[in-house]
Amino acid sequence: MIDFESLGRNVAGNYRYVSWSHRWASSRLKREDRIIARFLAKHENLYRGNRPWTSLDLGCGSQPANPFGADTVCGIDIRDDVQNNVLKADLTFDPIPNETSSLDFVTAHDFIEHVPRVIPLDSGSRFPFVELMSEIYRVLKPGGFFYSRTPAYPHHEVYQDPTHVNIITSNTFPYYFCWHGLGGPWARMYGFQGRFEFVGQRWSGPRLLTVMRKMSS
Repeated sequence: MIDFESLGRNVAGNYRYVSWSHRWASSRLKREDRIIARFLAKHENLYRGNRPWTSLDLGCGSQPANPFGADTVCGIDIRDDVQNNVLKADLTFDPIPNETSSLDFVTAHDFIEHVPRVIPLDSGSRFPFVELMSEIYRVLKPGGFFYSRTPAYPHHEVYQDPTHVNIITSNTFPYYFCWHGLGGPWARMYGFQGRFEFVGQRWSGPRLLTVMRKMSS
């Protein structure tokens, strides 16, 4: 026989727990939003490109993000949405459908972790993540910014989603795609075509925020 009195107490207790959890999550998100806003504002002032600015958001869903306040913003996703200026492309296989040196900013929010590092083929291997970084370099204007926000090691959010196939650390971008004193971008051994300058990085909860600037090759 169901004890409705006890059930009512449990439901009320669970509701209070859910309500507290929701408030905690909302507070955490607001705190992370403030961290991100300060981080981007600091680095936006370093960009020297002339207005109007154009920004491309990768893996944007139906609404491209515009964290740098560009005058024109477009997006790429696996489904197009002409009304919101979203183009269709699968960036594991397809190039970025933008002209060379046409963008002031390229951004990626919770997207890089979904791009495979290696695809074995009968004829060898492909490196989709490295190829994507080459494409990002290609479409940026000289001095243009790439901004990534992605879950990163050692946080468990990196592993809990089964579609996360690209584990990023705080050394991935600066060592493999940026100019440094240890031999240049290490990803060139995997076919990377480009060279970034490392601008800044910081943590926002489990997510690593990274800004890099396109250098002349």
